[in-house]
Amino acid sequence: MPKIAPLCVFSRPPEAQASALEFRCTVVTPMLGGGAELRTAHGSSSGFRVRPSAVRGHLRFWWRATAGARLTGDASDLWRREAALWGAAATAGRVRLEVLVNDPGRNLTQSERNQLPAPTPIYPIGQADRARVIVGIDFTVKLTVSGATGQTEEQIRADYKDLRRAAFAWTLFGGVGCRTRRGMGALLCQDFIHPNYALSFPPANGEQATPRFTLPVWDELTSAERRGWAQLGGSGWGSRPLLARIRAGTSPLAAMNELIDDLRSYRLAGGYSEFASHDHTYHWPHPIRRWPSGLLLRPVLVGEEWHKMAVPLYLDTTVRDASGRDYLDGMNHALDHFWDQRGYR
Repeated sequence: MPKIAPLCVFSRPPEAQASALEFRCTVVTPMLGGGAELRTAHGSSSGFRVRPSAVRGHLRFWWRATAGARLTGDASDLWRREAALWGAAATAGRVRLEVLVNDPGRNLTQSERNQLPAPTPIYPIGQADRARVIVGIDFTVKLTVSGATGQTEEQIRADYKDLRRAAFAWTLFGGVGCRTRRGMGALLCQDFIHPNYALSFPPANGEQATPRFTLPVWDELTSAERRGWAQLGGSGWGSRPLLARIRAGTSPLAAMNELIDDLRSYRLAGGYSEFASHDHTYHWPHPIRRWPSGLLLRPVLVGEEWHKMAVPLYLDTTVRDASGRDYLDGMNHALDHFWDQRGYR
């Protein structure tokens, strides 16, 4: 008999001050998920398709990458702040989270499965896995952040704004299920689309210039200082602003397929080791010289049209890959290709 996950509640808001945030998300590209049995179709009675604990984990990651990167540069201090807000093994946090599934979605038909990109580079979607690819999930996230003892109203409002920024970053750059950095399980959240969070189109310089759009709140999501954990590229990284190519189909899946084509082109052009295969000479205890994925590829809705977006996620590390590049050099190599060869300008 399937087990239904309880609400992911780690703390109870006190009677004093608390701020609530509620937003609704639709999964707009195929989500690689499934039931408890590996590689089985996800039936209507097989439990949660979007688990509250998983959503909480996503939000913690994006809070760390956005608010955490701005608040502190010390990993110990980051953990203290994160534990106070989100909770730890021995203590409850101040964030209460609830996920309500409005539409459980459905598994893809055979015809729809045949339209998915080839297994590479969104492996592990092989033939045996496609039964658990889901579309059409719609859910609502409810967050409540309560004030700690001695906190002022201004500090509570600051926590709420940080939580909202993390939620916005997750819905725009993240997703649910597996392979979200390759466009799978992408989210659309209309609740965050307002003037402060709107994507804009700068005027093109000349007829041959490619239109582009930027994110006005990029500086609010980044830190100018380098941190010892994953973060969006701020001015301290010498990074480019958030850019995307304005050419895609009329659906998020069409945009995702174009992203996969761009990534495949990059790999065939000799992309750096983040996208290369494992070192075949690997033997324990030598490290696998391969970078974690740092390039987020996302379909994004601007107005009524779907477009494609590439976003860098940086990691400050001195470890070098098999070719001798450090992480920043490798990421810049990837961005040069996407910006210059694939037209993300």
